[in-house]
Amino acid sequence: MTLRWPDVLWALLAIPLAVLAVLAIRHRRVGTAVRFTNLDLLTSVATRRDRWRTALPTALFAGAYALLVLGVARPERTVLVPVTTGTVILVIDTSGSMKATDISPSRLAAAQADAAQLVSHLPPGFHIGVVSFSDRARVVAIPTTDHQVVQEAIGRLSAEGGTALGDGLADAVRQYHLQTILPATAGTQPNGGILLLSDGENTSGTVEPAEAGSLAAASRVPVYTISLGTPEGVLVTPGRDIPVPPHPESLAAIADATGGLAFEAPTASELEQIYLSMSTRFVGYTRRSDEVTWIVALIGLPLLLSAVGLSMASKGRFP
Repeated sequence: MTLRWPDVLWALLAIPLAVLAVLAIRHRRVGTAVRFTNLDLLTSVATRRDRWRTALPTALFAGAYALLVLGVARPERTVLVPVTTGTVILVIDTSGSMKATDISPSRLAAAQADAAQLVSHLPPGFHIGVVSFSDRARVVAIPTTDHQVVQEAIGRLSAEGGTALGDGLADAVRQYHLQTILPATAGTQPNGGILLLSDGENTSGTVEPAEAGSLAAASRVPVYTISLGTPEGVLVTPGRDIPVPPHPESLAAIADATGGLAFEAPTASELEQIYLSMSTRFVGYTRRSDEVTWIVALIGLPLLLSAVGLSMASKGRFP
């Protein structure tokens, strides 16, 4: 807890000064009583019970006064508040190998379903874009807060061709950068990042994955990667089955270079869990100071009322 006006706490010195003053007055009264009063009578009157009747309201009043001073100092606490704006670019492999059915009903269909679920879990203020890549990269949805448009773009994806992974990631970095340099977010480190899903190595395009990863790192864009599929995965084609095992090493290198995380999804359930975890990982938090004077007042007021009530009950006056 912090105080907006900490210098007000000097007023707490009034408590020990008041205690010293009360003790001095009582000492003078006792001296007078001893000089002019019978000691046996004085002892019978000044019982311990009477002392408690005097001391307890005084202690309660001192506590209430201390809380009042603390309230005037305007105490604040720091709370974490989720940030409801950010940018997420989904980069989805749509190469021919995504037709493999080692993940039911197919790698691409599972990726589409879980990507749509991720979009539905992100805050409405998030800008979400989609980049697909096969022989070449395509921006199928520019970053937008219209999440229905994003979901429709994801649903239209189809698998065919090679794997231009580097081109896809490079386009995603450009889309992310264009969105986050808008005046509303200039000079800040935005929430979100890039989520790259692929099942194979780069086989097409003009940009190498390592080069695209360096571009993301230079732009301070975290890239989270998902390696999709099983080592036994095959693409069934007329006449023969083509092995299409995933290659997680190249994706892990990209994630490591950009400060992201690398995941492997050999099953549909694991893929779903990864997407769900990303829905919370993309949403960051900011620190906010909340004034808590009301809490101090809520505690101090009953103390003050108790002090007044006890004093009135025992002495018929306050203080």
